Amino acid sequence: MSVLPKHRRMDSVDILAPDREAMGSWRDLGSQFVFFLIVYASFSTFVVLSHRFFSNQVLKATKKDKQYWLQRLAVKLLGSPGEVADKHVARNQPILYLLLNLVQFCASVTVAAMWISKSYTLAPPSGVEKLTAFCLCSYFALHGLLEQFRNEWRISECYKVNTIMDVLSCTSLLVALIHQDGWLSLGYLRAYNAYISLVRLVRATQKLSDFQTACLLTFFKFVTLMTISAATMFLVEALGDMDLFDESTLRTHNGKGKPISFFIMLYYSFVSISTVGYGDIYPESGLGRIVAIIMIFGGIIFFSKETSRMLELSSLLTNGQGTYRSSKGHVIVTGGAVDNQNLHVFGPFVEELCHPSRGRERPQILLVSSQLVSTEVRRKLLKQWWATDFIRFLQGSLVRLEDMKRTSLATAKRVYIIGDMDAEDHRSEDEKNLATAVVVRNVFPHIDLKVLLLRRNSKKLGAALGLPPFVCYSNQNLEGLLLINHCRAP
Repeated sequence: MSVLPKHRRMDSVDILAPDREAMGSWRDLGSQFVFFLIVYASFSTFVVLSHRFFSNQVLKATKKDKQYWLQRLAVKLLGSPGEVADKHVARNQPILYLLLNLVQFCASVTVAAMWISKSYTLAPPSGVEKLTAFCLCSYFALHGLLEQFRNEWRISECYKVNTIMDVLSCTSLLVALIHQDGWLSLGYLRAYNAYISLVRLVRATQKLSDFQTACLLTFFKFVTLMTISAATMFLVEALGDMDLFDESTLRTHNGKGKPISFFIMLYYSFVSISTVGYGDIYPESGLGRIVAIIMIFGGIIFFSKETSRMLELSSLLTNGQGTYRSSKGHVIVTGGAVDNQNLHVFGPFVEELCHPSRGRERPQILLVSSQLVSTEVRRKLLKQWWATDFIRFLQGSLVRLEDMKRTSLATAKRVYIIGDMDAEDHRSEDEKNLATAVVVRNVFPHIDLKVLLLRRNSKKLGAALGLPPFVCYSNQNLEGLLLINHCRAP
């Protein structure tokens, strides 16, 4: 006789029957998902209305108005809006921000651990577990509202993965424990929110080097992936096939062999073509074995060819030979300084454009150079953790129609043409940059264009070519203005 505990007797249907009822069914998960859609739609509507109200209040208020005190309080306690993203989190955040994410991490780990524990005990939820889950979900809801508040109720925050995971895991957990009186839910998805909170804590505390931070986050990303994958497989295998997959099967060898169906063969084909080969399903007929051999060789050729093609495409994109596509206005930076890769001329300017202090005003920056941007220049420009998502490189010239399309010049918000201050022939440098500006202005007159020239007299040449006075700026005039300002306020 077996001495295993009652909840370990996975092969006994009679003993596990009550526990399987406590787990739930596909119908219960469907009800949880419907409830999630209702809550998510209500939450999105609330964010949209709050965003409109908040925007109107900010437009009417100034920093000296009494109506502005709420936003100042939010910035002081929760941090500046627009500085926190899923991947990149602004450093030097307030203590309250760190504390909220620490509690969020601990609470999310607790929910995931409770789900894993229930997968072993298979017992119905107790009153204490229901109360604990309700309190934790209440905190998750409060934390989500505070995140929306600190980000000025931006609608884009609703579509982020961590927000969707927040709402989905909480609604599924509450419906399963309270309404359905079961434990099987999507609460294990809290592992993803725990990872996001950990990312924010690690990057905000600045206690580790960049390499140590990358290693730590990679490890926890792997743990999160394995946790969600294992829990999802447990859920699917525990509930069995849905009615959609209830199918009639045939048996090979005149009904004496293994059962086969389209989905079984689809699984076998994928395993064989990917050259994994678990061995749980194999062909029994001679012709089937021949087809399997052809499939395996075809899979090797297919994946080798496609992998080579993807690596080649990745190399082209890295070298700036691809096409830039932007859903909103981006900023293009080009000119002699970029062509000659004079980083000390355009580097600080580009870093200022995408600095986190600019908040939501940070644009996507596209550096267009006639030459391939060197690895050293890329490394120096992207050394800051906040620059990776905002700087792109493209090899080409804005005087060519093909490159205008590749750079999405028609949808650009602004174009900066910066001259190379270290050029030997300043006149030739200005003429080249003015020629680019004239072409851009003639093709797309609506684009906000700025040209930094090296000689004061080049502004007259720009005016003669039809460029408005506010387009061209002389470096000599700018140096004079800086000297005057320095004398006024040393």
